[in-house]
Amino acid sequence: MAGITNYKPVTDGAGTTDNWYTINNPMGAAIAQRFANNASWLAQNRLMKCSKTWDCTKSNDSSTSTFASSAGVGADIVGYTGKVGGSSTNDIATSGLQFSTHPGAPLAIPLGWKLSPGASKIKVRLAMEILNATGSVFAACINGDGSIYPSVAYPDVNAATLMPSTINEFFTADMRAENSYAELPPTSVSGTNGYSYYELTIDLAPFTASVPISNTYDNDASIVLFFQSGVDLTSAATQTVGAAVGGAAALTIGNRVLRTTANMAKYANNTNPGKYHKVVKIDYTDASVIQTWHHIVQLRPYDASVDAFSSGNPETFVLWPAIPAQGVAPDLVGGGAGSGAGAAPNTGLRNGDSITLYDITQFNIYAIAVEEVYE
Repeated sequence: MAGITNYKPVTDGAGTTDNWYTINNPMGAAIAQRFANNASWLAQNRLMKCSKTWDCTKSNDSSTSTFASSAGVGADIVGYTGKVGGSSTNDIATSGLQFSTHPGAPLAIPLGWKLSPGASKIKVRLAMEILNATGSVFAACINGDGSIYPSVAYPDVNAATLMPSTINEFFTADMRAENSYAELPPTSVSGTNGYSYYELTIDLAPFTASVPISNTYDNDASIVLFFQSGVDLTSAATQTVGAAVGGAAALTIGNRVLRTTANMAKYANNTNPGKYHKVVKIDYTDASVIQTWHHIVQLRPYDASVDAFSSGNPETFVLWPAIPAQGVAPDLVGGGAGSGAGAAPNTGLRNGDSITLYDITQFNIYAIAVEEVYE
């Protein structure tokens, strides 16, 4: 009988360190190689992805067929049914996440995140509607170890006046040069079917940063979106500061709530109290007080005991930041020590003075998607 050619006797040397890793016994090397391959695959493919949406609503809230046929058309997003200005209709202010910011200070929206070690870049995709004026957005990643990407200089806000000398002044040239920055013109100018779409890329630069990124799985981080409204300087409208009503001051609550001579009747049938995306510029009678800008964070009727849209109910603005005391005349706040006035009588901002309102960017966010990528 012919010999068995594929037979190999088991010798005492089999399995010793002298010959275990030879070509005839590659098992140990193969297992190690598989571990290395698996680790590499996990680093490149075990990446986070998450999305957040806000209810867009429809004119027929119960009809899925209506929604399905026109979900991609922004003009069909009309908000929930309800009362607007006292009349029953659809309230467009209930669609999406709606906000504006002070033109001199961005609004930061943090999104909690678990950063994966294989992520080299983060894609942030936005679907929204931009109204009134050109705004801007900047995305950054703040890692759990305190490092920030992109690693550009983040400026301080001019806390003295919050004056927007140029539109979107906060974002520096270095920030604007990053792929995580985008200028946002009104959707009516640059949009598709009533929506605007943007993709921002945060480069984590794991191998080129001055402080190399070092992550483990589920490393705490934050994706921060900085939004900043711009100003439509062509939309100037003059408003008059209200005089005392029944002895009550026109400026109250820490110089933050200002009444005007206009009344709420002008908003009947078209606007509810609340959201009002404008900024107020104030020039003071006292020339030594620097001009200041204030974001109107809320419109509301002055007297809660009467109908909101009564012609006898004055319009009232809630402002941020507060009007500085050194620019406020005593008669505007009712006078007296600690009243909030710091200007001499008949100087500063007084009853009957004019203030200027401008439209600012309104952001309506419908969806945000964040995705890690390996490149």
